[in-house]
Amino acid sequence: MPSRPILVLGVDRSGTSLVADLIARWGADPGDLGRHEVVDEHNPRGYFEYLPMQEVLHEILAAAHCSVWDPDFPSRIARLALETRYRQLALDQVAEMERSGRPWLWKEPLMSLQMAFWEKIVPFPVCVVTVRNPHDSARSFAKMNYSPALRAELATDAAFAFRWQYAMLAILDYLERNPDHLLLRYESLLEDPLGEVERLNRFLDRQLDVGQGADERRSAMLEAVDPKLWRNREESSFFELSGVTDEQKSLLGHLHERAADRPARFDAAHYPLPADAPEYLEDFNTWTEHLHQLTPKGQTRP
Repeated sequence: MPSRPILVLGVDRSGTSLVADLIARWGADPGDLGRHEVVDEHNPRGYFEYLPMQEVLHEILAAAHCSVWDPDFPSRIARLALETRYRQLALDQVAEMERSGRPWLWKEPLMSLQMAFWEKIVPFPVCVVTVRNPHDSARSFAKMNYSPALRAELATDAAFAFRWQYAMLAILDYLERNPDHLLLRYESLLEDPLGEVERLNRFLDRQLDVGQGADERRSAMLEAVDPKLWRNREESSFFELSGVTDEQKSLLGHLHERAADRPARFDAAHYPLPADAPEYLEDFNTWTEHLHQLTPKGQTRP
């Protein structure tokens, strides 16, 4: 297999870890597993997040001197890719991954918001994008990051929906410049593992010019799919939920079309965020951090 990067893009808790596991079982090198995010109850199979890569992502974030929600963030980090320090920092990590001589894998939701930087470091990687009901992702994210008291007090679903919309628009904008991508629905993967694993297998084989051994790779990949890990499921359709904007519903519909291999033209103007959404997200993050300090985990605020 040729040495080429495979990036798993998607919002938090949308199945990126499962898809990264599938791609690693397909044959991609995720890096030294001993230097990965530790396994816990939220991801019992592992996160597949390479810590040295995460350190670079956070250093880039700090160097931008603004929030990821700031409209200037993409242009700021694009300029960082032209600065010797940050460019070399990223290239050193790429060189480390390329030592195996195999396709290599990176997965980290934060990278989805940093492609303006990384596309200048790894032009035209193979990209696999996860798509999941945003409210299911929101519930999983809230359980992982907020105490029960904060979940009861804050509109975490609404905040996550804007976070999801922002991230998916950034990903789709990048995919307009990179045709080597595949969208996978988390729900389809759990409901039809054989069909979706076969689809992913064919895509990777084609992109990486791999011939023999497809049956063995597919069998190894199928072992990673465990429907019992599908623990946060919205009974109602996202398209029927109140508190969801028409733009968010339309955006999910667009993603479903592409995840079904039906061509769909992307126009960001069809799915606009409210003008105050970036400020709202920044304020929400600031407020939750403040409440975290005031509310011990497991306790209820008065």
